[in-house]
Order: sequence, then C-alpha cells, then structure tokens
Amino acid sequence: MTQRLPIFIDQKRRYSLILSEIPAPPARILEVGVGGGWLVRHLQELGYQVAGCDVDLSNFQGEEAERLGLRKANPDGTLAFESNEFDVVVSCDVLEHVQPAARERFIEELFRVTKNNGKVVVTAFFCNTRGFALWGAFMLLFTRALPSWFLEHLTIPLPREEDVKLMFLRHCADVRLVRYQRFLNTFISALQIFPDRLGFIRRLGGGLSRALWRWDVLGEPTSTMFVGCKEMQVEDGRRSESQRAASAIDG
Repeated sequence: MTQRLPIFIDQKRRYSLILSEIPAPPARILEVGVGGGWLVRHLQELGYQVAGCDVDLSNFQGEEAERLGLRKANPDGTLAFESNEFDVVVSCDVLEHVQPAARERFIEELFRVTKNNGKVVVTAFFCNTRGFALWGAFMLLFTRALPSWFLEHLTIPLPREEDVKLMFLRHCADVRLVRYQRFLNTFISALQIFPDRLGFIRRLGGGLSRALWRWDVLGEPTSTMFVGCKEMQVEDGRRSESQRAASAIDG
C-alpha cells in the first residue's frame, strides 16, 4: 500500500520519520496527542490496532473517536491505559507544550504503557531558529494572528535534548536521536500559509512541498526525534552516567 502523507512539508517530514520506526501491522500503537488525527487515522487504514488521547477531541465527530480508541487526556497527566499495553507509543510535537516540571512524568507515562521491548517514539521542537521566526512573521503579516501552539513555543521554556535523552535512558539502554526540520523545510512551510488572495505563492509552496520534502537541509534544525526500546528492568530506575553519555546518534 502506498503511504499517503499530509499536505504541509513539516508534517510530511515529521510523519515520514515516525512511520519509518513503526513495525508492520497489526502492531498495537498508541498516539499521545492525536491533534487533528492524521496519524492515528492513517495507521488504522494501514491495518494497525490504534488508540490515542488528547486534551481536545473536537476534531472527531460521531462514533469516530470510539472507533479509533480515543480517550480524553487526564488532567493529572497520567494516561488512561494499562501498563505494558502497546507495541509502540508515539508522541508527535507534544513535549514542548508540556510544562517543564511535568515533562519527566510525561515520558514516564509513555514508557509505562509500552510493552517490554516495545518502542517509544517522541518528536519535539527544541530550537526557535531564524526560519521559525520567519514563519511567524509571515503568519502575523498575512493573517494578523499567531496560532496558540506558536505562542506556546515562545512562552513555555523549550525542552533540552540532553534532558530528554536522560529521561529516556531511565527506561531504555540506548536512545537514538534524529535531528530534522531545517531552514529549507521551514521556509517552504511558510509559503504554504499564504492567504487565498496570494494563492499563487501558496501553490508554489505546495509544489515545492511535493518535490522537496525529503531535502531537509540548510541551517540549524528545529526538531528532534527520540527513539528508544523499553527494557524489562532498569536497576534503581536510572542508568549510569557512562551509559547515558554513550547513547546519542545524530541522524
């Protein structure tokens, strides 16, 4: 089956990386923070057993939320799923919107509901680059408003790669880091937000998105994907400093 990808180039890059880490159907997969629902819907179409949660499920009408196994996120940050329930747990660009004091608990919950030897995949935004600022400037200039997620990137302290890596290493022997979303993809994403009266620019962005979404080059990356496999046991709940330090691989 040919994998379909979303419209926007940043989503294409992010979701392609996530899909490359997921085993074949019918693995059981949980998405924490389903957003508009593209990934969880697509995974179900591919034959996966899916579930998900979010603070807002208004994007899902009628019985769709039940069909996709969606649940409202708990106010205390815990996940309303059993321990060791999923083959893969995915969280896509949620961590940076979690308050810093709650991030370790958030990662712990992802691993708790993952089966032993199962995989946790987290993508997160780590750096407000010049490309990111350009995106915001275009949005403000042509729509007179900034989306709430953009404002949260500016008002909530961004996570640090090293901190998240250490959180992962409390639950797994190794964690792989893939850094992505550099200037070219961010610039094309900015072209895709132009309004209808400047539709020719948006169409240009769409054409570049279809042609160049894999060309994630130029400048500093804004985002990182973390991939780790849950161990059956971790002594004392954390790993030694030498094990932590030897873990990162820059994609």
